[in-house]
Amino acid sequence: MLGSCVSGTLDIFVPGTLFSIFHMTLPICPVYLGILILRRKIVRSLEAKDFRVTKETRKLQKQLLRVLTIQACLPCVYLIAVLSYTIGQLGLFHHPILEYLTFTIFMLIPITSPLTYFIYVTPYRRCFSENFFEKAAEFGCSSNFE
Repeated sequence: MLGSCVSGTLDIFVPGTLFSIFHMTLPICPVYLGILILRRKIVRSLEAKDFRVTKETRKLQKQLLRVLTIQACLPCVYLIAVLSYTIGQLGLFHHPILEYLTFTIFMLIPITSPLTYFIYVTPYRRCFSENFFEKAAEFGCSSNFE
């Protein structure tokens, strides 16, 4: 089976393939830059002296802003997947771990995103820990989550 290709692209420098790769990797950069700029504007408006809310509301706003910031930055992890893909395609390094890394990172983002709510937003964390660990205790498991 030496010298043959089962599936995939043999040459990434073919115009159609190159266009597809650029189309998937480049346009997202300005979007995330815009998200971070908007985040900074939101933080400034929330910290304004004339913006009066209760301490509890301000605390919840900070928690939600932290979660949204983390979720906005999570797709930046895709850069690692794109980098591993590029290294493999350019022939700089070949190893099965490098090939698996590309797809593993793509799968981690949708898994990690909802977990940020359970970790950083207190009402969700409390509800999750009460329901999940209560059920786990019924099966003889114990944990000190909160």
